[in-house]
Amino acid sequence: MDIVFPTINVHTLFVMAHILGVTLGLGAATISDILFFQATKDGRFEAKEWEIMKLLSRVIWVGVALVILSGAWFLSEYLLDPEKARFLQNPKIWAKASMVGIIFLNGLFLHWKVFPIFESMVEGAKKATKFPANMTMVFTSGAISVTSWYSAFIMGTWRGLSFTLEYWQIMAVYAGILAFAIGVANCFGRWQTRKLVTGKKG
Repeated sequence: MDIVFPTINVHTLFVMAHILGVTLGLGAATISDILFFQATKDGRFEAKEWEIMKLLSRVIWVGVALVILSGAWFLSEYLLDPEKARFLQNPKIWAKASMVGIIFLNGLFLHWKVFPIFESMVEGAKKATKFPANMTMVFTSGAISVTSWYSAFIMGTWRGLSFTLEYWQIMAVYAGILAFAIGVANCFGRWQTRKLVTGKKG
């Protein structure tokens, strides 16, 4: 008996790419934040930790690229296929697109502004660490990254949000969660740093 393999269309390939992109970005961003908060305990990255951070950064950018490219393909489908045009009226899609845009812009900021600070924290670095003077910026950008990835993940998987909430309502909730995450990250980060400075153990 002949074995007939099911065919796979272009749309399915882009769905796979989209899921893979979110998985890579979400996972790498989460691990990066964990590694960074570990580093705040002693104020330094070990050389191996720093290499892992750089690798995770590249993984995140691959994830971002996959999400943006696949998202652009889906948008073209909605624009060109009359049967799918109604999805353009779904506020959830535009909210998710906004979150991905924030991830992209924050990623650029992390690359150009935050990573040089991380590099100054590596053991054996020639320059003095820049972290204490920039901790608010570092903790804030990290919170934006991981919160936005999880929010985009929820937008993509929670089907019940489709056509139920307005764009501004979704973004208002997102902004509230983001503000909370930034506050928690800065409070926890400063507590960790204060322990380092005072030499206390907790």
